[in-house]
Amino acid sequence: MIISNEEIKFKIYNSIKLNRETELTETDLKKVKSISLNKKDIHFRQIEFFKEDFEFLKYVETLTLNSFEITNEIIEGLQKIINLKFLILNHCNFTGNMLIYNNLEKIIINYPHNLNLNLFFNISNIKMIKLINVKQIDVRELLRFKYLRKVSIYNSNIIFFEKLKNLKELQELNLDGSNKVDEICNNLLKRNIKIHYSDEYLPF
Repeated sequence: MIISNEEIKFKIYNSIKLNRETELTETDLKKVKSISLNKKDIHFRQIEFFKEDFEFLKYVETLTLNSFEITNEIIEGLQKIINLKFLILNHCNFTGNMLIYNNLEKIIINYPHNLNLNLFFNISNIKMIKLINVKQIDVRELLRFKYLRKVSIYNSNIIFFEKLKNLKELQELNLDGSNKVDEICNNLLKRNIKIHYSDEYLPF
């Protein structure tokens, strides 16, 4: 099994602590459950990623993409990760318009450019969304995710805040650094929804 993408190759071998001279097997790929990919190498040169490259990550459950252009090519690559449950996007630029069809349950988006949540609208079982440093969040866009239990919006401007009451499955809301409406928050508290104004960021 030959991997042409050096970033993916390095991360897979490193993840399972395999000697680079050893040929990868399907069994090896099944051991890789979490991986983080960078769009630039150590010399800050751009790394090319093609949809075929993601075939080698098909058993990954948690994927982090750093400084990626989320093009249709990358989205097609994500479709190949059949076990993907948790997607973390750091400093990514959203330029594609294809829908993502994975069985994602959790999403973290940090410092996005041209954020486009429409890409995820076909995924029915998303339970957690964490949005960090987004210029503006329209709560109406979150209503499409009917099974959301935890929403975190950090350092962002929230519009249509009152629509949060329409998230029927909501159990926890984090608003560290973001604007809030006290009356709406009080009503959410009456529904036994936990509200926090500070939280620890997950490691990136």
